[in-house]
Amino acid sequence: MVKYRLCDYPAHAPFPGATIRCSPHVDYGSATLIFEDGEPGLQVWRAESETWQPVPPGARGDALLLFGWCTCVRSNGRVNALKHRVVVEEQPPGATPVAPRRVSLVLFAAPPPDARIDPVVASADEEVLFRNGVAGNWRTQSMRAHLLV
Repeated sequence: MVKYRLCDYPAHAPFPGATIRCSPHVDYGSATLIFEDGEPGLQVWRAESETWQPVPPGARGDALLLFGWCTCVRSNGRVNALKHRVVVEEQPPGATPVAPRRVSLVLFAAPPPDARIDPVVASADEEVLFRNGVAGNWRTQSMRAHLLV
């Protein structure tokens, strides 16, 4: 299943306490391909330092590939689903206090809703981290409910 989405964050004057444009989340599918317009704002969670890391905007035509929850389950946790968010970047001193417009075209790839998602282990002694048979309404179920450890 493939879906396209145009994410358009319009320009606006920032207001106190409102820096989040898209809340922190992990995509559910197998992979997400993001084509951006070059504006800053995308951040990824760095678990080892427990900090948000800005993703530098790429050149025109570049794309960013993020793996989602299905890939994490299928790889038995060897490939992480990357938590990310979109924020209003802090403006330099003296700059006009306006959050610029940010546009991205996003392609989401995911298995069909009734697909069975089973972890694949690399060896017989590898610990299985997820339950077998995530299927049906897997998108609406808690992702953590399928984690065994």
